[in-house]
Amino acid sequence: MSQLTPSDDVQQFICNMVNVFDKGPFKKLRSSDKFSIFPDPGSIFGHTPSITAEDDSNRFYVMEVVEAANMDLDETQLRLEAFAKKSRISKSIFWIFVPEGMGDKITKKCADLGISEHVNRIKELEL
Repeated sequence: MSQLTPSDDVQQFICNMVNVFDKGPFKKLRSSDKFSIFPDPGSIFGHTPSITAEDDSNRFYVMEVVEAANMDLDETQLRLEAFAKKSRISKSIFWIFVPEGMGDKITKKCADLGISEHVNRIKELEL
């Protein structure tokens, strides 16, 4: 079972992302941040992602925000593997958001874990 709790700053960031995504193109948004008016994205293989959503074509999205401090934790590896497995099995779309400057590191981590082909997008953000 997932034990990571995002920092308050990242929880606020997730909430802001959901508020933007709610204006389009997503629906059925759920997030794990404590500020969410769209709570409980649900567990995926024992881990709760930062955000889940559907688009207008009913494609399911799993979005995970990975903090720099958590990048090398075993828990992060397990989370990424679980969400990539969901993407592989159900053809859902898996996006990873990381702090600026961490894109190469998370790309390498995904390659090392053998999940790169199941990650649809890696995006660096100012967290």
